[in-house]
Amino acid sequence: VVTISDTIFIFNKYNFFLQENKYLLYKVIVKKIYKPCLITSLTTAFAFLSYYFSEIKPLYDLFLISALAIMLNLIWVIFVTPFLLIFLCAKKTITISVISIVVKKISEFIKTQNSKILWKLCVGICLIFPGIFLINSETNFLNIFFFNSEKIVQDVKKFDQNFAGSSDLSIIFSDESKQKFKNKEFYDFLSNYIKEAKALEEVKATRSYEDITLNALDKLSANSQFQNSEELAQILLFLEFSKSDQNYDVLADYVNFDYSMQRVKLFSNNLTSTQIIELRDNLQKINIHNENIALAGTNIYFDGIIKNLIKTQFYSLLFIIIMIFCLITMIYNIRFAIIASLANIFPLVIITALAALFGVNFDFSFVLVTVICLGIGVDCSIHILNDYAHNQQKLGSHDYTAYAVSEITLFFIVCIAAFLCSDLLIFVKFAILAISTILISYLINIIFVPIAVKSLYHKNIS
Repeated sequence: VVTISDTIFIFNKYNFFLQENKYLLYKVIVKKIYKPCLITSLTTAFAFLSYYFSEIKPLYDLFLISALAIMLNLIWVIFVTPFLLIFLCAKKTITISVISIVVKKISEFIKTQNSKILWKLCVGICLIFPGIFLINSETNFLNIFFFNSEKIVQDVKKFDQNFAGSSDLSIIFSDESKQKFKNKEFYDFLSNYIKEAKALEEVKATRSYEDITLNALDKLSANSQFQNSEELAQILLFLEFSKSDQNYDVLADYVNFDYSMQRVKLFSNNLTSTQIIELRDNLQKINIHNENIALAGTNIYFDGIIKNLIKTQFYSLLFIIIMIFCLITMIYNIRFAIIASLANIFPLVIITALAALFGVNFDFSFVLVTVICLGIGVDCSIHILNDYAHNQQKLGSHDYTAYAVSEITLFFIVCIAAFLCSDLLIFVKFAILAISTILISYLINIIFVPIAVKSLYHKNIS
């Protein structure tokens, strides 16, 4: 992403300075482009380095190799690309096109605007900002990767409809004394706990050592319920001694060999992440004795991914924005840093609020969209700001930068649009979100950034 966008900017810059002495052209281009390319590469590298804080292993593994690759690409882009352009005598023929017409129209629009449009945009962003907290998360692989029409999804639905459920969740009770599970008081608590768990909407069936012991009690005595702890202990002892080397230990799935842990297994349909969170919270609520419990199983793994995914996204974005702000402040000034930071925060806020409005869940595709679109957006913001910093003349007179931003936007939209043909839901969703975010980022960079600079530095730009 960084290499392609910086190369397009360099090519447009190369054409702009083409009239320079050929032998000095290389030096002029490198001098003009090294600073913005350095910043864009560093900010994108920091975006990947932010995954160092992630507890999701694939993202953690990604951070180092991506950051190194970006810095190697930086060397290629700054020193090799200009040389190749000059050596090959590349020249771009500017013709009337849709891009040039759009750039001209936007340039004319910017010249007629003032800071009021910025305030309107900021107020609009503030109004929709609370909407980002309404978005639901989803990490269930079946719900993320496959369309509802896919055979695998239909098969799971049939399984859920005809059997106890395709997903499971285990509740693990611990006891350091190794005596509690033989105690009738705990046994009664467990019996009530299981009844309340069965009443939960997400739970279709349960299985625990209660089922096995009651079945044995029914066969060995006239009682249907245990009368005291001694009777319970006797049944458990009978089940232990009735097992031979060839027989399966019927208690092994639910009680470990030294009675320090005990398991209750819950069966459910293929649940969404929201349903998993509700189930987890409800299981904690009915634990009125505050027993020492732990949750395990596929549903809990998905729940754990949700927490880490949201935490990763938060710390990643916070880290990136801080680094963008600090770098631009050091190299340019704090005003440029504020403009660039806002220009890259706004598109993410808008797309997240729109996703919440249309019921689109937050998942792995959002993480990819954030990094890629921030990379593209930061590139465009920095090159526009750098162009103004080195050419403090009439803002809007350097349409080659706006032209480059438009080319980059079109290029990535066309490339990402290929994912719309995928059979996997996550790739189609990624394409829609990425294209939407890139378009929003394009409009903010091409309109908001120049007007913001205009408002900060010029009272009138003719």
